[in-house]
Amino acid sequence: MALTQISTAGVKDDAVTSGKIPANAVGSSELADNAVDTAAIADQAVTAGKLANDIAINTTGNISAAAGTFTGDLTIPDKIVHTGDTDTAIRFGVNTVTVETAGNERLRVDSDGRLIVGSTSSVVPFQVFANASSYGGMNTTGVFSDATSYAANVGGGTTFSGKYNSGGSQVGFASLRGIKENATDGNYAGALTLNSRPNGGNMTERCRVDSAGVLRIGNTTYQGTSSNTKRIALGAKASIWGWASGQINGALTLADNYYWTGANNVAIESDHAAYLSLRSGSMRFGTTSSSQTGGNNISGGIHERVRFQQGGGISFNGDSAAANALDDYEEGTWTPTVTQGTISYGHNNYTKIGRMVYVTAYVNNWSNRTSSDAIEIQNLPFTPASDSNTGACTFYRIAHSDEGQIAARTTGGKIAFLSSSQGGSESWFHLAYNDLNNTNSQIKFSIWYAV
Repeated sequence: MALTQISTAGVKDDAVTSGKIPANAVGSSELADNAVDTAAIADQAVTAGKLANDIAINTTGNISAAAGTFTGDLTIPDKIVHTGDTDTAIRFGVNTVTVETAGNERLRVDSDGRLIVGSTSSVVPFQVFANASSYGGMNTTGVFSDATSYAANVGGGTTFSGKYNSGGSQVGFASLRGIKENATDGNYAGALTLNSRPNGGNMTERCRVDSAGVLRIGNTTYQGTSSNTKRIALGAKASIWGWASGQINGALTLADNYYWTGANNVAIESDHAAYLSLRSGSMRFGTTSSSQTGGNNISGGIHERVRFQQGGGISFNGDSAAANALDDYEEGTWTPTVTQGTISYGHNNYTKIGRMVYVTAYVNNWSNRTSSDAIEIQNLPFTPASDSNTGACTFYRIAHSDEGQIAARTTGGKIAFLSSSQGGSESWFHLAYNDLNNTNSQIKFSIWYAV
């Protein structure tokens, strides 16, 4: 009989009624002897349809089953605990779910939907708190791995997205990726890429740090670099690098169409190469003398053409001597005066290039035309280093101006005017104020002199 295995003490009064166990729900082999005792099922504990096959209830009231399907809610007051490992659990709190291992909370989804790993609170939607561990020689708290078969440009990444229209549609705006730099089996040289998305297009690489430590902007072509230089590659042919150590320690170089490998300068494309370098307080510009072959070592060297020297001045073609440097350029106007009386003047300009000064002027309207002293123009913009610098001049309505050669010359820091006599014995003499024999007498002159 199906129920001979349940004693009169096994089920409390009214615990199982005629409507609580459907027909054929319990067969002759369904309940072992003493499987249900007086403490196993409380009053009204089992109703029709509540016990399915393979469900066991032990003496402490625990229920176990091989599998089960719940068509309604399953109410759990506190947590789900792993059998035989009670410090591993899923715990349910007020609007919070946590995961525990080894008796400690590891993960939490809080009431605001924030996913928190390693802590109990956060102010951002996702955060991980953990002691960093070494991965690939660098301490990290997370890894994004790509399971794709090895090939160039495979690797993990993360994309940053957001809503881009009033309908709330999401797109990726930018991304970061760590990629395998080559397709060689066993070679794990990697690069970091920064990508952004133009309107109407897909993600496009904008910046890369390659396995040699070169920062590449608008340039994805691998070109090695030396360990003692730190380089930025810009576009197809331009580079900026600084020397961390080595023969030009600390120098900063802007290079066109070449890069330094640590042993050689290598041309990028078939063209001339050039550099602009800041080194030891100076700025230097150099070029190759001929066009180079792309991918080959620079032939014939890169020669310095111009140097802005540390102490000031510009030198040329590799000449670094301070004494040879062009150290000044200036231009302006000056105010001619005379040693006797006053004058009017015009076209009174000067240009100074290095040590050389070029002055021009015309003078007229002399207040003194009677002195026998030599005419001397003074108040030059710069003092001549020596006398006898000569220049050109023209006279208008001045005595002796038709006698022979005439010239302006420096003397005693002033400008005087020479003429040669046409008598029996030719000689030079200075024009005097009393040679100005007309109220309209005028002298125009220009002269170079060194300072």
